[in-house]
Amino acid sequence: MKQPIRLIALGAIIVIMIVIAVFVTRWATNRGQGRHITIEFYNDWAGGHTGEGIGWFAQIVEERFNMTIDYLGAGNMEELFQSRRAAGDLGDLVIIGTHRLRETINDGLLLDITGLVETRMTSYTTYFPGAVERARQLTLTDSIYALPIQVSTQPASSPRISGLVPNNGAFLRQDAYMAIGAPTIYTIENLLAILVDMQRAVPYSESGQRTYGFSLYSGPEDDTILHTAAAFATLYGGMDWFSSTGFIDFQNQVFESFLDINGLYLRALKLYFDANQLGILDPTSQDQSWEDIWEKFEDGAVLFSWWSWLGMQSFNTPGRAAQGIGYNFIPIMNQRIHHDFSINPSGPNHPDLVIGVGANASNPERIVDFIDWLASPEGNQIVNAGPEGLTWEMENNIPVLTEFGLSAGVHTGSFRDVEVPSAWGGGTFSQGAWHGNITVPISLYGRELNPLTGLPFNPRLWPSAAYADVTRLQSEWTARFGSNTPLDFVLDNGMISAPPTVNFTRPMDSQNIREMRDAIRPVIETASWQMIFAGTEAEFYSIWLDMNAVVHALGWDYVLEHDQRVAEELFAAQQAALLSHNHLGSIQQ
Repeated sequence: MKQPIRLIALGAIIVIMIVIAVFVTRWATNRGQGRHITIEFYNDWAGGHTGEGIGWFAQIVEERFNMTIDYLGAGNMEELFQSRRAAGDLGDLVIIGTHRLRETINDGLLLDITGLVETRMTSYTTYFPGAVERARQLTLTDSIYALPIQVSTQPASSPRISGLVPNNGAFLRQDAYMAIGAPTIYTIENLLAILVDMQRAVPYSESGQRTYGFSLYSGPEDDTILHTAAAFATLYGGMDWFSSTGFIDFQNQVFESFLDINGLYLRALKLYFDANQLGILDPTSQDQSWEDIWEKFEDGAVLFSWWSWLGMQSFNTPGRAAQGIGYNFIPIMNQRIHHDFSINPSGPNHPDLVIGVGANASNPERIVDFIDWLASPEGNQIVNAGPEGLTWEMENNIPVLTEFGLSAGVHTGSFRDVEVPSAWGGGTFSQGAWHGNITVPISLYGRELNPLTGLPFNPRLWPSAAYADVTRLQSEWTARFGSNTPLDFVLDNGMISAPPTVNFTRPMDSQNIREMRDAIRPVIETASWQMIFAGTEAEFYSIWLDMNAVVHALGWDYVLEHDQRVAEELFAAQQAALLSHNHLGSIQQ
């Protein structure tokens, strides 16, 4: 009888051990965090996604943190911020601009996470110690309420460049451009005749839509001017910085009012007015959302893009590139492209964002653990390239994109709507991604290396994604312009400007200035659209003069003077950065 009893006892012990193992595994997976929670995620940099996360990333978060993310990012973020602020609850996980940080702390909306950072955030504190120090400086205390994001392990002199092309510039449907003889573009005004000819060469998109040279949209609600008009300033060294009243030229340290009669904004509006007169401006521009724009670029229905991450990422595929079809950077010979700031290890100036925990969060430890995971090599790689085993695999000790990863577009910087196997969360790949719209490390810019793989976090820079180097699209471009890549061309020809890293937090607007901005903004937006679609040139300039009179009456000069003072402070900080980093303003590859 003893043998059966022993067997039964042994079996019971095994069962108990299995139960304990399952419990321990679940505990480890959820990091000992207990019951499932749903957290609200407020994000100043939201991309329009709203609702609870679903799909592959949500499944990973569920498995690791026993947590669901409810994204609040939809609509007017300024309006949402003010309404949540008035209610005394921004959310559980919070991303805000540093210009809001002190008022948010003063309102008691953020949790002091100093102890949690020091005891739980091993990845963030190990890889980005300078950013931890900056987090304390931002509060003017020794406490930490939020941590900088877009931080880096790269030197402060590294250019903030993604892939092999500049972020800003003129990106045309190269197949249409080549079809008309690839004429030299000397100024932005030369674009008009070229786009007319390109439209004749490719009158319809792949789905049969009418093609247009330009297709516009208003942009973020808090922009002072039309986003797609401000985009042209970057071609000539200007930047619409923090929705102020003018462009900042960092290289020449010049602040140019949006209302300068000889300035870049009026020049851009006139360009669009002329384009409309020629029939190459999308007539639905004023009523379009960002999603509408993206869908048209996905279809190749717009011939000009301002950014590498719009036309190239939405339309270009290996199949099209092999046929010489797709968007590519086409130089404008008198351009001096503002190429964002150089990389700042402790967080960039634009977007100058921090991530923290809402004061009312019931599980701050779990949220801090999640932030730290986003900053870790493992979490950061998943956000940028998807999960290992689905979109990429390790082969010979380096990451290699799978066929699914290529079809999902992880090498383009724009995830695609391909169906994900149910075992990985189902849905489509783009729907299932992290919708924070920004990463904690600045992994898509420069050469931020993953210490676990030895290659950059950015899958565009992996050898398995190098198809673009040998396609017909790129070989035809090289034959025309004589450089291996667009980035080589602009560097060799001195056509790019990247300001040095500078830690500068824009002063918070007074209530008076904020109210003036809010009153001025819709006047400029409405007048800008009216000018673009004016019937005659006389009407175009008449609307400009009327708009000037109205905004001056609303306090334009007062706000402009304030912004000019801020610009001077920024320029002084830039000079200090030049001395600190010995950054001479040139970009070295």
